[in-house]
Amino acid sequence: MDGGFLILIAAAIFFDAGGLFCIAIVAALAHELGHYLALRSRGCRIVGLRLGLTGFSMEYSGPLSYRGEIFAAAAGPAAGLALAAAAAVAGGWLWLRALHELAAVSALLSVFNLLPARPLDGGKILYALVALRFGERAAARVLCVSSCAIILTALTAGVGIAVRGGNGVTLLAAAAWPVAYFAAQLRRSAGAPARPA
Repeated sequence: MDGGFLILIAAAIFFDAGGLFCIAIVAALAHELGHYLALRSRGCRIVGLRLGLTGFSMEYSGPLSYRGEIFAAAAGPAAGLALAAAAAVAGGWLWLRALHELAAVSALLSVFNLLPARPLDGGKILYALVALRFGERAAARVLCVSSCAIILTALTAGVGIAVRGGNGVTLLAAAAWPVAYFAAQLRRSAGAPARPA
């Protein structure tokens, strides 16, 4: 755990006007459980969990092909969407608002994570798909363009909403998250080794 994660938690609690923080933690745990189970099913061993400004990051050992990377990355959003569906059905039967909120938060987290930008799962899936067909250099370029497009779209929309008197903080935070990830990657400046297809 680094200081950035503590800042992230403090900001989440401070801005949590609707009391959704605990629900978001449950949704995030289901998401990470999906990744964990997918990695274990591919024979990888989990060696650590990094908690930073950009959220959770699972560290694993063992070979993982591009197809395995796609499977592992997609498993998190899939688990989140499964939780959202189960919570929505249970909320309809039991008339519990908390279950409806869990369904909404888990679905939103899953869809957000499928955006094709680093460090999101959608970015990992896009990178692996392009690398599988065209190689790592092409994958890095495509992912860079995709990530920049999403960041600029979120920044533009967030500023536009804020200028019109609305609350664009969520979109600005969504844009700042990948920027923080890229800054951390530049600091590390370590290239990833090639993986088998």
